[in-house]
This record gives sequence, C-alpha cells and structure tokens, in this order.
Amino acid sequence: MLAALALGTPPASPALAQGKASAREQAIVLRAELSARLEDAEDSRNSHNEWLSQLRAAQNLMDQATGQHSEKNYAQAVGTYQQAIALLDAALERGPALLAEILDSGTSLLNSEDYENAAERFREAEQIDPGNPEAAQGLADAQQGIEAAAKLREAERLIDAGDASAARQKLAGLPAGWKSSRLQRVRSRIDEGASEERFNQRMGEAHEAMAASEWERARQALERARILRPDSQLIDELLSQASKEADEAVHRQVEAKVRELLAEERWSEIAEVGAPLLGSASRFVEDVRLAQLLAALEADLDQLLEQPEMLNSPSRQARVNDAVTRAQSLQSGVRVGGKFDRLLSEKERWGRPVRVSVHSDTDATIRLHTRDVGKVKRRKPLRFDIRPGNYPLAVRRPGQVVETCELALRPDSPVSVQLSLNRPCQIQTLSRS
Repeated sequence: MLAALALGTPPASPALAQGKASAREQAIVLRAELSARLEDAEDSRNSHNEWLSQLRAAQNLMDQATGQHSEKNYAQAVGTYQQAIALLDAALERGPALLAEILDSGTSLLNSEDYENAAERFREAEQIDPGNPEAAQGLADAQQGIEAAAKLREAERLIDAGDASAARQKLAGLPAGWKSSRLQRVRSRIDEGASEERFNQRMGEAHEAMAASEWERARQALERARILRPDSQLIDELLSQASKEADEAVHRQVEAKVRELLAEERWSEIAEVGAPLLGSASRFVEDVRLAQLLAALEADLDQLLEQPEMLNSPSRQARVNDAVTRAQSLQSGVRVGGKFDRLLSEKERWGRPVRVSVHSDTDATIRLHTRDVGKVKRRKPLRFDIRPGNYPLAVRRPGQVVETCELALRPDSPVSVQLSLNRPCQIQTLSRS
C-alpha cells in the first residue's frame, strides 16, 4: 500500500496548467504546509513499524520534492509533495485507531504482568499522542511493576536461600496497594517458609527437651508443632512418647510428695495432692483414700473442739458420736488421734458437774436459767451441782424485784456466789478441794 502511495501518479492539478511560475508558487506553499505538518508529526511518532515507515516515507518524499524544487522541476516537485501529503494524511488518519490499539495492548500486557512490554507499548502511545493521560498512567504503572517485579525476584531468591524473614522485609518495600498474582504466590511461599522455620524451631525445642528428660516441655513444644503439621505421623509418635513420659514423671513427683506428707500426717494436703493417683496402680492409692477420710474427720474434730462447752449439748451429740465412730474405725495417726483423745477428754470434763455455793444476807429464791434450784437462808448457804456452762442466775427476795447476774462455770472450777442487798452478786472461783 505504501509503495503504491509512493510510486502512484499524482492526481491532476489545475496549478500544472498555469505554467512553470504558478507550479513554483504552488510547490513553495505545499512545501511549507508539509514541513509544518511533519514537524508536528515528529512530536507524536511511535515505535510501530508500519506507522513509522509511513512517516519516514513521507519525509523521504518531502526530501525528494525539495531536491526537485531546487532543480527548478516545479511540476515534479508538486507531484512529489502531493504524494508525501497523501501518505502523511493516511498515517495521521490511522493515528487514533492505532493509539487505541496500542493502549489496549499495553493494558492487556499490564494485566498479564508483562511490565517490560507494557512499558514499551505505552511509550509508543505517548509518541503518537504526547501527554495522553491513559498512556502516562499506564507507563507509570508498568514502571512500578518493573520495580516491584525486581523486588519479587529478590524475595524469591531469599526464600530459596531459606531466609523467609528477609524475604518478608523485602516485600515491605513494595508500593502500597500494589497487587499481582505473583505477589500472592511469593507471600504464600514466605508464609510456608516462615511456617517451616517455626516448625523446625518447635521440633528442635522438643528434641532438646526430650534429651534433657523434660517431658512436659517436650509435650508442649510438640503440641505447638502439631498445629503446623496436623497430619504428621512423626509428631503423633513423639507426642505419644512425650505424653507417656510426662505423665509418668508427674506420677513419680506426686508419689514423692505423698510420701513426704505421710511422714508429717498432713492429711488434707495428701488428699488434694494425691488425687491424681486414685484409679492408678500406685502403691499409695490406699494411703490417699485413708487421707481423704482422715482429712474430713480432722476438720470435724477441729470444729467440735472450737466450742468444747457444747460437746454435751443435744445439738452436738450426734456429731460427737459420729466422730467417735469414725475415729475408732480408722488408723488415725498421732495428730488426729491426739485431737480425738482431746475431744473425749473435753467431753468428759465439760460433762462433770461443778459445785456452786450461794450465800446471801437475806432469804432468797434462786433460779438458774429455767430451773428452780432452791432457797438460800440468811445463815444457811444453798449448794448444788451443775454441768459447766454459762447460765443466767436469777435472785428473788420477798418484796423486791428479781436480780440477775451471769454465772460462767468452767470444768473443775467450783464457784461461790455472794448475794447482798447493798451490792450486786459477787462470783468467786474457788480452788478445787
């Protein structure tokens, strides 16, 4: 097509019939027009071979016409100028379609992450239409992609070298918001590499702990490793071994602690510490069960001994009897046995009556709690025996209101009560005769 444009016969022109002078003037006009248009075209040329060929052909025809003009072959110059203009018009007419084609090609290459060729296409678009915003943006995106691709290649090299952390740092230098399928693949490889590093670290910790017989630490490290490799048969085997060893180590520690506590008869602690041994084949199982019974018994004994004065009360009698029955059926040991003996002793002491002597300077009726205990004469004291405890003592004299005082009786401690019209009752503890 270009050859036809270059070699074809120019269309007839009225200027040729006007003679040599008029052809000369027409050639000068056409030369100026063509020169200006070629100068404009130079600013917008691209690297497309066919389009550049058209521009170069138009330039060659202009040079040929200029030579003809210089040789005063004006008619030939006019024809050659017209051929050049026709060729230039064809090239410029094709420019918008060619620009759209190149922009589409550049965008397609950009989307396929062929950044080098995409950049070349957008440069061609800028040669056709300098300042075109789509071409400028596409070229900027392609150059950004070229830089990012270089960082990705370096990151992949670091991954291959086993340094996932450095690869991750390399990706940190990528433009914000930049995306590509290759970037996703590299990030996946980094995650895999980091996972591999964590896995190797945890397995190394597990092997180190197992070598040192630190089985619980080994089990924890293997549990963390299994999160990364849930289907690893090796981890399952090692974890089974570590768990077994850890359980046995704990078992031995518990037995040692129970043995220590047994020597000190610390029953409540034995019951708590030794609970994991129950249901096992440990030789301390019966000791732990006995400790549970003795711990409960000791707690009851402690509560009963907090208020020994209540040991003979009906409300406490059932509990005392239950404690006695349990203590007699168990090997209670020194400490619990001592508390049990103390319970019996305190019960017996607080069950023995105490002698009370009441003296008064006048006749009076004595009432202790809800019980009338008798009358006291002016020269004859009233004596009675009653179990230790706290009692309200009420004194009634003829023609007088009732006077009360608190009588606190303790085991083996007889008391003397002095009643007088002029002062409150006075209570004195007597030495045991």
